[in-house]
Amino acid sequence: MKKWVAIFSSALLAGGAAVGVSASDAGKFVSYENTVATNTETVTEKDDNQAKDQITKEEAVKAAQAILGGSVKEVELDREEGKLIYEVELYFNGNDYDFDIDAITGDVLSIDDDLLKTPVKNQMKVNVGEAKREALSLFDKAGIKDVELEMKDGRFVYEIEVKVAGEDGDVYIDATTGEVLYIEEDIRNKAISQGANVDHKERSSQESTNKSDHDSIKITKEQAVKTALNHVGGGTIDEVELDREDGILVYEIEIEQDGQEVEVDVDAATGEIVSVDWD
Repeated sequence: MKKWVAIFSSALLAGGAAVGVSASDAGKFVSYENTVATNTETVTEKDDNQAKDQITKEEAVKAAQAILGGSVKEVELDREEGKLIYEVELYFNGNDYDFDIDAITGDVLSIDDDLLKTPVKNQMKVNVGEAKREALSLFDKAGIKDVELEMKDGRFVYEIEVKVAGEDGDVYIDATTGEVLYIEEDIRNKAISQGANVDHKERSSQESTNKSDHDSIKITKEQAVKTALNHVGGGTIDEVELDREDGILVYEIEIEQDGQEVEVDVDAATGEIVSVDWD
């Protein structure tokens, strides 16, 4: 399951590509969206001095280690979407964990990498088994491929990769309340078609967002895949998703090539290569 460099927003953002579904019955879906935190810049000394109320690096590390007692590898003060963030990297039991700490409030905003490998999992009110059952209950016939525990937008979330009707997609379950926060677009319609009651207001908002996204898509998934394969010199397609990064819709294409994995992002409007990330 690919790690996200993302901050989840609990409010519905206009123009978002990934929108949750509200329901009054089964699943109790909550509006949710993911927005990728791009346009990140390292804060200069001048910027640093201007933020008089910000916490220190030591305080940011303390906030991270209060959750996971790892050793510090790196601390940076960055600006993400206009917000000052301490990026704290901790090493724990053979894995690196990336924390985003609000440089003003000291709140932990996100933790990247699987916390199921740490004692943090024992603090969750909803255990992994309960989260899996909740995800599976959304579909008629489905299987679990992978589960990770992360923090997004200040809350612990199970990221559960589900396979249903030949499609793979992620379901996000709140690790505190057990609520379904987000269903990935590739499998969302399969859950909705199996009995979830979508209220009119949420459905109208979703339809408006989907129409806006649809109007901006100028190339097909197949064209994007062809572009990506040509760019990296071939390979086997593992996964293709449509997502929004830095305000634009992109096809995220995961390719396996000679034992290596590479993700190619292709602009859904222009067909241009946006980024290439080799693992």
